[in-house]
Amino acid sequence: MQLSHCPEYTPQHVVFEIRDPEIGLTAFVAVHKARYNVPGFGATRFWQYSSEEEALRDALRLSRLMSYKGAAADLPYTGAKAVIMYTEKAAEHRKEIFERYAKAVESLQGQFITGTDVGVTNEDVQDMSHHTSYVIGKNVDPAFFTARGVFLGIEITLQEVFGSREIRGRHFAVQGAGKTGMALLHMLKDAGADLIITDTNPQRREELRNEFPLAAICEPQDIYEAKVDVFCPCALGGVLNHDTIPLLQCRAVAGSANNQLCDELSAQELNQRNILYAPDYVINLGGLASVVDEFQYHTADADRIEEKLHDMTALLEDIFTRRRDSHMPPSVVADEVMQERLYGSVFTPTYVLN
Repeated sequence: MQLSHCPEYTPQHVVFEIRDPEIGLTAFVAVHKARYNVPGFGATRFWQYSSEEEALRDALRLSRLMSYKGAAADLPYTGAKAVIMYTEKAAEHRKEIFERYAKAVESLQGQFITGTDVGVTNEDVQDMSHHTSYVIGKNVDPAFFTARGVFLGIEITLQEVFGSREIRGRHFAVQGAGKTGMALLHMLKDAGADLIITDTNPQRREELRNEFPLAAICEPQDIYEAKVDVFCPCALGGVLNHDTIPLLQCRAVAGSANNQLCDELSAQELNQRNILYAPDYVINLGGLASVVDEFQYHTADADRIEEKLHDMTALLEDIFTRRRDSHMPPSVVADEVMQERLYGSVFTPTYVLN
């Protein structure tokens, strides 16, 4: 497979391929060299893809987002992402997969520093740590700090839309009840929110009925049409697209998922419908901030991370102010701000098309 066939590829990307056919290992590590001579930070995802091309494109897309997220958190590093393709064979050799993968990460000698993402458990991270020193998040809960940042971002978003940060009595549709989604659900519930929740796992939906007896639990396809104040995507990316946006009956979107927007036209469509979008990589930067804090200081400090989240809320307010003045979608404004932070000016990458 040629990188030039991937529209997400830019000259800033360096890609490493990791294979071990005997145990079913196929993985891609993409480092987005927005800054040179510094490590690339990005979690590892263990997920089922329809093809190697889809997996590679996901890694490329997410690594660029991680550069922007690092810039939003004012971190002196660049972005990266790794995806391990989930197959039945890989699942059967799970422990061996993560051991072999960790040894490959170690061989990169610090170019790539990783942790847990979708499909990767804390046990997997512990197994990896026996074979590489470049895995982080072992002694901090990034899901909690991701959710904490999203919660604070929701407050700023409510202020922008309704003139008040008050969550009590507001209605939220939360899509996805994984590690971060669950943490956010508990924060919203404790703040007095009215909740509509869904998850793609039927068993998980039944568990949610017991854990949140006052919440409405709906089928995955029905979450988009929920009449709420805020829609919170907390699962995988690409959920805001030309099929789903016309269904939305919310005033704002603010969630923890990465790459929520399918494309730039989706951002324009939300803007035209007067649905305020809180840029995902801005409000969900808490997880990255927490593991980088652990990396820099050897132990994560909640006060230092909270300071990063406070800075994030000021950044989000600035993005919304620029959005009002320019009438551009918040995601476009955010991208321009991050490009200025990374490159000193708005940067238009040169894509390889052949």
